[in-house]
Amino acid sequence: MTYLSTTSREAGRYVFPFFSSLPEGKTGMKMIDACALTCSGMLRKRVNKSSELEVINRNMYIRKAKPEDIDMIAAVEAACFPEAEAASRERLAERIERYPEGFWLGLDDFHQLICYAGGPVTEEKDLTDQMYADPSCHREDGGWQMIFSVCTLPDHRRQGLGSWILNRAIREARSKDRKGVVLTCKEEMIPFYERFGFMNEGLSDSVHGGAQWYQLRLVFDEDYDLLHQFDISDDPDENRRMFDMAFWGWGMEI
Repeated sequence: MTYLSTTSREAGRYVFPFFSSLPEGKTGMKMIDACALTCSGMLRKRVNKSSELEVINRNMYIRKAKPEDIDMIAAVEAACFPEAEAASRERLAERIERYPEGFWLGLDDFHQLICYAGGPVTEEKDLTDQMYADPSCHREDGGWQMIFSVCTLPDHRRQGLGSWILNRAIREARSKDRKGVVLTCKEEMIPFYERFGFMNEGLSDSVHGGAQWYQLRLVFDEDYDLLHQFDISDDPDENRRMFDMAFWGWGMEI
């Protein structure tokens, strides 16, 4: 393990005072280093929650949708889904008008849309085809964040952008005390969403676009909060490693 700088280590001792009693040497340093990394993740999430724009790297940022974004959102939708499954420009415009806060847009430094996620909040616990057709299903005080789309332009895939967008939606839903997040996907995408903690509930009743869909649900319960209290990244695998370090001795040799 690469040790952090003295400044980062002292920050870890400051934020978590009980670490001041740790012994010096490799064991104490490993524990403080892991703690400082956790602290940095907590601070980053606090900044993100208080800002309309979230910079995810030096070439990308995330913001919410505006009516004037309709053309580029419709273009990304059409590029990412078969015609039978893609929402029309008119339907997307209705959704943006009804729940602009339910869209997370990932744009590059030329302000071009590269990826996005979106969906309404409802009191209904299952995602139905009627929700695609009727934007009035949205209830801002609802318990479940539905996700209709998590899509990235083909030329920009396998760069972690879909994970960035999905995690932003999940974190915001949790910060607003939703019960959880629900989406449907095709069978080959199930492992991707399971990495974020979604549970496969089996075949959905949806016949959207004539395809076969599975419903997946992420529930915000005590287990979720416990598992994610050490998050330092939008990469679920990296966060899981941090969790394992926290609960299995930080990888120390005792």
